[in-house]
Amino acid sequence: AFQTESDCEVINALYREDTPASFLNRLNGIFAFALWDNANGRAIIARDPMGVRPFAFHHAPGRLFVFGSSADAVVAQGEVPTDLDEGRIADALIGETEGIDQTCTLYQAVQRLPPAHWLRERQNWLLVWECSRQPLGDRLVLPIPAASYIRQSWPAWRGAAWRWASASPFPTGPSAPPAR
Repeated sequence: AFQTESDCEVINALYREDTPASFLNRLNGIFAFALWDNANGRAIIARDPMGVRPFAFHHAPGRLFVFGSSADAVVAQGEVPTDLDEGRIADALIGETEGIDQTCTLYQAVQRLPPAHWLRERQNWLLVWECSRQPLGDRLVLPIPAASYIRQSWPAWRGAAWRWASASPFPTGPSAPPAR
């Protein structure tokens, strides 16, 4: 029985009863966490399949492992180099390639853990794995046939896309509102 209402207890319990590759595929939801296994001298770090929760880190083998929810939080530790990644800054300013590389940050020494990935740090080595479960895990079941669902929901999707595009500072396509 759990002693608190924290979801951390669920993660700890699953970790104790299964391997990381298996228990991480059983988690359903949004998460980013680091778990230290003192008995085995290792850390397990994981991020949810959709990448909703951010996870940034710096790893200097044998010396330093720092993590946080943003690159700024990681460099705030003080020992992490703050050299800027000029290529990443150019990508962010241009906007055309933004989001393609899911690992780099504005700092050369700080990386992001991609969605649906986990790390294992042991004896100064950092190993990266991808979770086998795809986002949404289970097959989507629609209340009506797919063709009908698409036909009925298309106006709402189109309107939402237009509202998002019209709020963007970058040109994104036609400037006329969708037909009703």
